[in-house]
Amino acid sequence: MTMSTFSKFSLVVGALWFMNCGVETPDPGPALETCPDGTVSAKCAPATCNDKRENGAETDVDCGGPTCGKCAVDQACVAGSDCGSGLCMAGVCRTAPPAPSCTDGFKNGTESAVDCGGPTCPLCAIGKTCTAGSDCASATCSVGLCAAPPAICTDGVKNGTETAVDCGGTTCPKCALGNACLAGSDCVSATCTFGLCVTPPPTCTDGIKNGAETDVDCGGPTCGKCALTKMCLSGIDCVSATCSGGRCVTPPPTCTDGIKNGAETDVDCGGPTCGKCALTKMCVAGSDCVSATCSGGRCVTPPATCTDGIKNGTETDVDCGGPGCGKCALGKMCLAGSDCLSTTCTGNLCVVTPVVLGVCTFPLAGGTAMITYTNPPYTLAQALSQCTMLKGTFR
Repeated sequence: MTMSTFSKFSLVVGALWFMNCGVETPDPGPALETCPDGTVSAKCAPATCNDKRENGAETDVDCGGPTCGKCAVDQACVAGSDCGSGLCMAGVCRTAPPAPSCTDGFKNGTESAVDCGGPTCPLCAIGKTCTAGSDCASATCSVGLCAAPPAICTDGVKNGTETAVDCGGTTCPKCALGNACLAGSDCVSATCTFGLCVTPPPTCTDGIKNGAETDVDCGGPTCGKCALTKMCLSGIDCVSATCSGGRCVTPPPTCTDGIKNGAETDVDCGGPTCGKCALTKMCVAGSDCVSATCSGGRCVTPPATCTDGIKNGTETDVDCGGPGCGKCALGKMCLAGSDCLSTTCTGNLCVVTPVVLGVCTFPLAGGTAMITYTNPPYTLAQALSQCTMLKGTFR
């Protein structure tokens, strides 16, 4: 059978349709997206302030941010504007603290201590912290604490460490009888009984350490001296005349005990209390030696000394006096007239030898008496004047 031209055309068109349209391609549909609440959806639900989810610009579930209401205490926040309390701390809404007051039991505001001090609260008591005297009831701030004001012993007020008005304590005079006290040291009478200065009772036979005693019934200015081991303040309190470590003790033997002790430089010699040491004995200075010369820690014969510009050996002054050197001039130190050019040593100084000015003979008690005037200390005019006053004769 011969196919017509139309049939051939239809056949071709049908083949082309089958090739291009006979197999159906599926529709991919709308694009998917991740929603603020973490779900994946073709269309995310809009964030709202009552969807029980934290989404959008919220800082916690359905609160915070620019569109929702403010969050409650303990809910998350970014700033105080997210919180009903107005206070966001460490990312959490917190209760806003009350305004500082002088009765809230806290040190806050301008207070210097809890509920006191500063420009608005009451003054602080002694012992409370302060920054200035204006914080304190005592008007005195010392080392950051309110303190008692220093005692003024003439201000007519009991203050500081005073035990009564302007007396007692550590800085003011002692109190008279009848004034308040804490101890005998607060009282002129040295006796404080039941908080008052009183006349001291007899003390040297009462079996009690009181008054000015240093131990029971002994020591001090009024009682007898104390025996060994009793308490003392000084040697005058002790029978032994020696007080050491607050106790009466046997005096330490020094210059006759055959032992080098105390301040001695050698056995029983040298130092400020014992005799001078002989040659070869140990010494610290020439004053320890009979020879007045200490060399190499030993007393030695003094070398020639009269030209060395030093007071040494037996000299009484620098390079003069004594048995070995020349005599000393006026004003130099001496021990006797033989040390001086003037042959006169007075008050351990070489002085001018007095010159006899004359003798005044004057009447006295039915007889006569005489005074010899010398220069020094008198001048001739002074001698004549005194003799005239005595109605005497001057020759």
